Amino acid sequence: MDDLLKANLAGIEALYKKFASGGKSKTKAFQKDDALSLLAAATTQAQIAGDLGSLAPTNTPSSQKAIVCAYSLSKMPIGDEMKDFDNYNKMQLPEFYEFLSRWARLLFVAQSPSLPANIETLLRLLIPLVSCEFNPVKTDDDVPSDSDYDDDIVD
Repeated sequence: MDDLLKANLAGIEALYKKFASGGKSKTKAFQKDDALSLLAAATTQAQIAGDLGSLAPTNTPSSQKAIVCAYSLSKMPIGDEMKDFDNYNKMQLPEFYEFLSRWARLLFVAQSPSLPANIETLLRLLIPLVSCEFNPVKTDDDVPSDSDYDDDIVD
């Protein structure tokens, strides 16, 4: 999953910049209304692409609730709530990665139980919105290993 996000980092960052604060603010911060705008754009993109069929996102009250839920669950805790109260309504770029993953899970859970497959489907739909190409993960260069964490074993 990390490889999938890294391979498409430029497209994801372009999405964030295009939709954060309606694409108009100098201080880019993705907000709940921006998530709803992204849902509307994804709905239109799915209708144009036409390859998702019944799995395509729709701009309905239930899908709006799902995207707001994904937005809310993706926010990091705020250390000083009184001082940084405005940050409740501003999503930073690292939180945006989490948001896309949570939204993909909620949106395509019927398609596949695999979170990476859900994220890939969502990114294939969204990345063309910013005139970027989706980059699939190269699996042919994986190196087999017994464990990636042998150094972490404590006796």
